[in-house]
Amino acid sequence: LWTYRNQHWGYGAKPSVYSLTVGDFAGDGTQQIALGCHAGVALLKLDGEPEFVRFTEVYAHNVVPISPIRLPGEERDWVLLNSRGGGMKLVDPVEGVVVDGWARMWGGRAWYQREHRVGADLWFVHAGFSGVGAGRLEEEDWLAGTRSAGDLWAEGGWYVRTDGETRAVLVSDFDGDGAPEILTGNETGFLVCYSLSGERLWKRLVGTPINDLILADVPPSGEAELVVAGGEPGVMVLDGELRERVRWSPPNGAAVTRVWAQGGGLLAITEDGQVWRLGRGAN
Repeated sequence: LWTYRNQHWGYGAKPSVYSLTVGDFAGDGTQQIALGCHAGVALLKLDGEPEFVRFTEVYAHNVVPISPIRLPGEERDWVLLNSRGGGMKLVDPVEGVVVDGWARMWGGRAWYQREHRVGADLWFVHAGFSGVGAGRLEEEDWLAGTRSAGDLWAEGGWYVRTDGETRAVLVSDFDGDGAPEILTGNETGFLVCYSLSGERLWKRLVGTPINDLILADVPPSGEAELVVAGGEPGVMVLDGELRERVRWSPPNGAAVTRVWAQGGGLLAITEDGQVWRLGRGAN
């Protein structure tokens, strides 16, 4: 439909785009695109062809990942970003405001970071290079810009170091008790499930480096099942007892990096850039 070539970056001539997200950054009910670039965030509005709006410089190298976040009292989204160095920052991509140093100097690069509303509380879940954690956020935490990671986890939160990078996170009420659990998958091939309070509930070896986790009704049975994407096999579908129902590997042996549910089947992207459509009976 369209192609956009990034021509904006901070220090150094590096046009690379490392991550992207969409959100209502303008507060008008429409969706804009935020690109995590080298040393900054580029904002695009999408009305047919993408149109560049603004570049906000951020003191960071590879800006990855980025995610939209609706701050308390705000009527539009901001961007929460991490970087190769591990420092998290809040960015208003419309006004070019950067809140630096928030939850800084911990955890290394991130693979997952997102807010989750649980009842009246707002929780922040992070996973990355050295561990996984969750912290309950207070309204004044967001814009102060002086919070350290130790403060965040000590005050009603937790953080644990893991064996290998935690590359995939899925937050859902897996046991049906009304409270979400945090399921993680790491490069050493383990699924590890934590309660929101940080208790490790169970650990299971699936035997492949895990890159992505989703819930999907595949093959269609009326119940969502756990889809694990990674190395060999590339895709596994596990039932509620973590028994394997279906597995599939790309013919060329490439690892699956992302997977999505679509129309009773799956879309899988492999590390060599190919997209695979998996339907009923994939094996």
